Amino acid sequence: MHKISNNSVQKTSLSWFVWNYIKPKWGLVCLSLIFMAIEGSMLGLISYSVKELFDSVFVPQDRSSVWFVGILIFSIFSIRAIAGFLQRSLILKAGIEIVSKIQKDISAHIVDLDYEFFFKNSPGDLIERIKGDGQIIQVNFVQIVMALGRDTVSLAALLTVAFWIDWKWAIISLVGLPILIIPILLLQKFIHSISRKSRVSSARTTTLLDEAFHGVASIKLNGIEKYIKDRLNKVIDRT
Repeated sequence: MHKISNNSVQKTSLSWFVWNYIKPKWGLVCLSLIFMAIEGSMLGLISYSVKELFDSVFVPQDRSSVWFVGILIFSIFSIRAIAGFLQRSLILKAGIEIVSKIQKDISAHIVDLDYEFFFKNSPGDLIERIKGDGQIIQVNFVQIVMALGRDTVSLAALLTVAFWIDWKWAIISLVGLPILIIPILLLQKFIHSISRKSRVSSARTTTLLDEAFHGVASIKLNGIEKYIKDRLNKVIDRT
């Protein structure tokens, strides 16, 4: 038998996800990418306008250029604000609709499973899988698209302006990038670890609350309210 590598499985899963969930919303995604590119490119123009502010106004003390530079900066910020609002609205709409479809499909699939599956998996875990994982997918989807659209264009625009102004200093500034990237990667890994633990604790809390609310008659009858409260407090403190 041929062994299937993890990379091939991940590629297949990613292709399946894109084809079934992202492709139907491709129009919204592409439109949001256009506005992201506009917003990102404005960052380079802001850097250029600051240069013009010093070269045309402050250094030569030419007051006649104040209006031109002021209108330029105002226009850049206005366009950037409008593009930012539109791209966020569009990508959030796409993300919500994608996650909604995922949650519907997962719910329908879980309902069709046999009783043994529900015996092995607690209600809290299943609820967390449907709701919690859906929210994580939405957040990651928005962040990935924004990184590809807005942040990539912003970086390209800033580098273009930096190399156009002074390529030597631009190269020197790039040397410090690894120093900034390494702490960010470590912090990201730590956040992911905390997030996983939080999801497990959240699932336990949901399960315990479900058991408590459904068994409230037995709890009242046996007078174990304090015991249930202590269990809830311990689980919630771990969240």
